Amino acid sequence: MLIKRASFQAVMVAGILFVAIMSASVLAAPAANAQEQAKVFKTEFSLMDNLKMSVGQFVYVRLSSGDELGGEVKEVGINSVHLSELRGREFFDALVPIDRIVAIIKRARGG
Repeated sequence: MLIKRASFQAVMVAGILFVAIMSASVLAAPAANAQEQAKVFKTEFSLMDNLKMSVGQFVYVRLSSGDELGGEVKEVGINSVHLSELRGREFFDALVPIDRIVAIIKRARGG
């Protein structure tokens, strides 16, 4: 009977340790994910490279004329970026020359 009790206690301790380890990993994952999301841009990269990292995401681009266009980045080519579902013009897309883009504006935090 003493062996069964010791065996049961060992199983319980192992179960508690397993739950503690799993809880710690679950709690640590959102913190790592939040750090990745906090870094929206890579400043050492060009505008084109940052646009390439934003494919599938919604961004605003500020043009050298001062105008802003907002849309989902569909594709980034050598000379232009394809924005779809333009904000305020949902049925329109735009092909924007990269050399006319002076800034990329992207949501960094929830809200």
